[in-house]
Amino acid sequence: MKEVQRKVNESAAFLSINNLPGGVGVYELGDTIKATYLSRNLAKLLGYSSAEYHNYTELHLLDAVHQQDRKRISSMFSRLKKSHRDIDIEFRIKAEGEHWIRLLGRFARFHGQFPVYYFVASDTTEAHQSSVLLQQQNARLQFAFSHSTLEMWEYHLAEDRVTTLSRSILGGHPPINTTDPATYLIEQELVHPSFEQTLTQDFEDLRGGVAPDSILRVKNRDGLYRYVRSSYSFLEDTEGRSISAIGVFQDVHDEIETRLKVLGNNKAFFAAFNLESGRPVLADAATRKVMQGKNNLYEVFEQVLRTSVESSFFPLFDEISDAKKLREFFRSGRKELSIEARMQHPQYVEKGYPWVRFNLSIASSTAQTIGYIAIQDINDEKMRQQLLVERSQRDSLTGLFNRSSLEEMIADRLESQEKSGAFYLIDIDLFKQINDSYGHDRGDKILKQVADTLLAHFPPEAIIGRLGGDEFVVYVPDCDTASHGYLLGASLCNTIARNKLMELHCTCSVGVCHQEKPALRFDQLYQNVDLALYRAKEQGRNQCVLYDVSMDAAKSPTWTNHEWILDNLPDTIALSDASTHELLFLNKAGRQRYAPFGDYLGKRCCEVLNDRQSVCPECRNTPLGPDDYQLWVSTDDEGKSILHKEKFVRFHDRPAKLIVLVALMAQTQVPASEQEKGGKPQCSPAGD
Repeated sequence: MKEVQRKVNESAAFLSINNLPGGVGVYELGDTIKATYLSRNLAKLLGYSSAEYHNYTELHLLDAVHQQDRKRISSMFSRLKKSHRDIDIEFRIKAEGEHWIRLLGRFARFHGQFPVYYFVASDTTEAHQSSVLLQQQNARLQFAFSHSTLEMWEYHLAEDRVTTLSRSILGGHPPINTTDPATYLIEQELVHPSFEQTLTQDFEDLRGGVAPDSILRVKNRDGLYRYVRSSYSFLEDTEGRSISAIGVFQDVHDEIETRLKVLGNNKAFFAAFNLESGRPVLADAATRKVMQGKNNLYEVFEQVLRTSVESSFFPLFDEISDAKKLREFFRSGRKELSIEARMQHPQYVEKGYPWVRFNLSIASSTAQTIGYIAIQDINDEKMRQQLLVERSQRDSLTGLFNRSSLEEMIADRLESQEKSGAFYLIDIDLFKQINDSYGHDRGDKILKQVADTLLAHFPPEAIIGRLGGDEFVVYVPDCDTASHGYLLGASLCNTIARNKLMELHCTCSVGVCHQEKPALRFDQLYQNVDLALYRAKEQGRNQCVLYDVSMDAAKSPTWTNHEWILDNLPDTIALSDASTHELLFLNKAGRQRYAPFGDYLGKRCCEVLNDRQSVCPECRNTPLGPDDYQLWVSTDDEGKSILHKEKFVRFHDRPAKLIVLVALMAQTQVPASEQEKGGKPQCSPAGD
């Protein structure tokens, strides 16, 4: 006999026999060596045909051993009948070519006078071709065998009795030999109370000729509950009648706990089902209650889903909305489906429809395909996310919508609405003077009070936001006439001017454009109200002006749907013709600084921005590119340094120069890295 003692490198070893190309079996060492239980993998390894497998209790193990190894193996089994030692042996099987298997065995019990062993086997044919591979394969198998949580018992149907086949059972307990095993296990508190119904159902299934495959919570010898999977195979007599069933128990606690940790403390539902039969595999008392006494997922799934999912979210479940679709999903090869929706627990309908994450995942590492259904309560998480989203859409000072969300909301409304509406641009008059004279704190209070006034003044369906600074935008849907829109704006001016509760007396100017069919885009409406607001300022402020087409003469030659955003940036931003240097666009900050009367159109950028009649030398001498900014610094009349950032762009297919003017702090220089990109030394535009 070839008995080998090996040291195992545990860090390199596989921890589960499921990862090995072999199988398990239970053998009685009598006059012949015959199996009382044989896994399909071991039968395949021994070279048995399908017909032979169905009659494996009649087969002598030595008949599968190669002729050259049979005497050695027979002698070893003869000694084992007396010594009951563990075995570790390799031999060839009788087959075409040379096929090696390694067999590890452990004494379990006596059946009459004959010892019973359970074996773990592995195919070592390929490993035999390399001594290194053979050593690694042997180490893995030995470690898996010595640390295996595999335990077995035999359930005798006629007697309603279990007899332990392995050295221990249910996580290290002494062998069990008892009738009415379900009652015994419950009374001994070896099975968690929430799984008592599953245990009872398993034995009912066995007596009914159905081999269950279940996961239970079992108390081990240390008093801790662990998840254990039990699988059964029937043994038949010579007439084909089932007389007993072999139950194989395997610790799957780590796998289940890993899945539960993903759910955290917010687990609302967790269960597993056999995807072929629909029978529950992992189902505690709560799951059984949801299944309403049924023992098949497919029989109750559609009803439970329809009564649990809030109706507006049900379309999200369309691909698994009934039993037929659920089966098709399982057969499609998909491994996971995750849906966030509002669902109520069938047993806790009073809690309404909280947000949950429904997850369906398929385990592919088991002999039978198992589907896990996990439902996680994410209501608090969703509420926090919605709060963050809302905050990201709101202006932090006034609570109104901010400019990043305002355009999107109004644009969506413009696309969907069928009636006309009114679009307003509102500006607090002389607000800069208020800030300069009374400070930003009091200026902020005025902004808040104006925001509150807008909310109170306009109808609830109005979309109200702050663009930035002292500018506000309001869109009122379903405003039937232009006169109605104008009167609403004019009354706002009157309300603010007469409001004695304001922090300081102030007034506002309003531009309004009535939205007719065909609908205008957001940028077109903004352009129109900007012209109307400019007219209101020009006519003395504290008034509302309704846009009309006669104002189009003051339009800039080109507009983009982002100009309103540029208007609310603090730096001066301009676009000029690349050839003629004629200004094509100047944002609000630039207009306030360099063209307070709006008379910049038709003039060159050097005239408006640098107060000179000739083109700046930087423009004449420095070619612009589309990739990097050209940088240079000038000094204004007050001695402040201004950083010029310029590059070539296409503006409505017109070659143009993009100009950004940034005020620098004292002593600030252009970074060396920027100088390398084309930055110029400091110079004054007036020094030419």
